[in-house]
Amino acid sequence: METTRVREALQTALLLSQVASSNHKVEIFEIGEVYIQDHAVTIITADGRMRTLNQTNVEERLDELLADHDERRLRARLQEMVFA
Repeated sequence: METTRVREALQTALLLSQVASSNHKVEIFEIGEVYIQDHAVTIITADGRMRTLNQTNVEERLDELLADHDERRLRARLQEMVFA
């Protein structure tokens, strides 16, 4: 997962929330499911947690998404090793 692409995806979600006139559920590459409601953005993490996104916590959400991705990749590799 490339940091720049994830950051751009988060910024895209924020831009969509600014122009949305109603509630939406969208899938954004590199992020996953994103809910936009009343100009607020909620991200559903890989483990099902709901995390809000706003202009002040973009870097925090970026770090979380990258960590989730690394953890999933590590688990997949470990599972391959166990079953190999």
